[in-house]
Parts: sequence; C-alpha cells; structure tokens
Amino acid sequence: MEAASENGVSSMSTSDMKQLVDQLFKLQSERVQIYSTFDSCYRQYISSGPGYDFPRYRASVNMVTENFQRVSTGVRGKMAELEERGLHAPALSLITQLQELEKAKLTLTVEWQLLHKATVDAQRSVDNASEDDDEPELEAQVLMARNAEGELKQKLGTTVQEIQDTLRDLRYEVEDILLADT
Repeated sequence: MEAASENGVSSMSTSDMKQLVDQLFKLQSERVQIYSTFDSCYRQYISSGPGYDFPRYRASVNMVTENFQRVSTGVRGKMAELEERGLHAPALSLITQLQELEKAKLTLTVEWQLLHKATVDAQRSVDNASEDDDEPELEAQVLMARNAEGELKQKLGTTVQEIQDTLRDLRYEVEDILLADT
C-alpha cells in the first residue's frame, strides 16, 4: 500500500496525479474550443436570416451539445479519479465549482443567443416597417431588447471571469499539493 503524504496524496502517485490534472486542463481547453465553434455556428445562423437556416443550426447545436456532454463527462471522470487518488477537498471543490460555472455559462450563452435573435428580428421589423406600423413602439422594443442583451452579456462576462479565477485557483491549489508532496 502506498504511503499517504500530509496532503492526502499518495507519494507514489504524484506523477499520476499531475497527469490527471493535465488531462483535466486539456478537457477545459477543449471546452473553450467548443464554445468557439458554438459561437461560429450561431453567427452563421443569424447571418442566414431573415429566412434562417434552422435545420443546419440545429444540427450544429446537436454536435456542440454532444461535445459539451463528452467534455463534462470527462471532467467528472477525472474528478472521480483524482478523488480516488486522494486529492484533497479544496481542489475537488474547485473542480465542482468549475463545472457549475461552465453550466451557468452555457445557460447564459443560450439565453443571450435567443435574446439576440429576437433583437435582430425586431430591428428588421423596424427597418421594414411601413408608415402604417407603430414604428416608435417597435423601436422601443428593440431598445429594451438591446438593454436586456447588454445585461446578459455582462453576466456572461462575469461568469467567464469567475471561470478564469477558478481555473487559476485550481492551478495554484494543485501546484501546492504537488510541491508539498515532493
């Protein structure tokens, strides 16, 4: 049986621990790339309006969703392995926090996309309004939607910053564990 250090990490598993943590960070990098793909798919979709190519966008969203699920499952798997190998609670808590923040980011991203599409559609209505339409009311709706969009973007930015802070804290926590174990 391996001897455990004061950090609860087996001294013989330090390199394994580092490898698992590296894999965790690699999965997080994949998640960032998936967001980039998701954003690109959305921009293609929104530029296909006013008719919108929804079947293509839906297929893209399905692919992105599968990739997010694969990464999330991978992160949970690495977390379980790290827990089995004795990674102590503060680091595990940061990984859990990261997962929760990523879920919130995805929710906010989808909410923003839906609101942005509604704003684009409302703006098109204003641009195509005839004199019989109530243009001031349409413009007020666009302004309200843009304000709500801005608020969501701000929440999204705050969430992204929290993710970056959590990743930084996790790196420091793991580094401290690995240094203490050598």
